[in-house]
Amino acid sequence: MMGSTHPSNMLPPEDGKGIFNDVLERLKPGDIVFGNLEGPLIDQGAPKKCAIKLPQCYEFITPA
Repeated sequence: MMGSTHPSNMLPPEDGKGIFNDVLERLKPGDIVFGNLEGPLIDQGAPKKCAIKLPQCYEFITPA
């Protein structure tokens, strides 16, 4: 996960500027590189998935 503001603020430094530095050399040779983002990018609103707070319910948001 690149970072989240919910349930607590855990964002990478410098807005994630160097977040892929460790894998950059492996990504560069590809003619096409795909990524899989498994989380919502939102800047407004609040998560509603876990309306009833259960220990096994997880919800994350990442600012765009």
